[in-house]
Amino acid sequence: MRKFGVIFILFASVLFAQQPGSIAQLKSTVSLNDGYESKDASIQSIQFAPEKKKVGLAILYSVLLPGMGELYAEGFESGKYFTIAEAGLWITMGGMKYYSERQKDNYFNYAESYGGVTNMDAKSGDYSADIGNYLNISDFNNDMAKQGRFEKMYNTSTHNWSWANNNDRKSYRELWVSSESWNNNIRFVVGGIILNRIASAINAVRLVSRYNKSIETTWNFYFDYNISQTSPANISINFIKIF
Repeated sequence: MRKFGVIFILFASVLFAQQPGSIAQLKSTVSLNDGYESKDASIQSIQFAPEKKKVGLAILYSVLLPGMGELYAEGFESGKYFTIAEAGLWITMGGMKYYSERQKDNYFNYAESYGGVTNMDAKSGDYSADIGNYLNISDFNNDMAKQGRFEKMYNTSTHNWSWANNNDRKSYRELWVSSESWNNNIRFVVGGIILNRIASAINAVRLVSRYNKSIETTWNFYFDYNISQTSPANISINFIKIF
């Protein structure tokens, strides 16, 4: 019966300590003097305080993958939207890059088929743009000479082109513009990815702050159990509430 009494007092003390109020420390001592002999025993300092989250880790996780900072702060309910947005942005960027490369292959093939260009993939980006603005290399070189931009003139043996008519040139130009536009617009998606990480990091910091405030009231549990043949046995239970 003595043992049941000790257990009852232990649980009653825990329940009382968890009630709202301004109690900072509660001590309970139970003496056992029933004449039993036992070996000395002692169990001390069992702590039940949850660990606070770190703001720096929340930011790092959000920068690496939006939504993970919220998961760390135990608030993935809002963080999942940043993860979904991240996946959508990467898929969008991949699609745009793929389409840009497809259009690039198309205008390469078109220039070689209808413009008399050889080895198009070895030419510069400026060359790809210039051949869409001039009917042939002679028109281009003459225009550069008039402007005094002789360094821009192309070697006719290695960079020759000649469109049959302006319709062919314009068709090439449309393919080139399409490819360049899709490729240039990728920067907006990259900006979205950066903004998504910043927004996720800010949200994660907010959630970490809220989590840490929720555990500012913690409990430390100290339990002393001492039975000796020469002195009355006693159990000392201490609860310390930290605000």
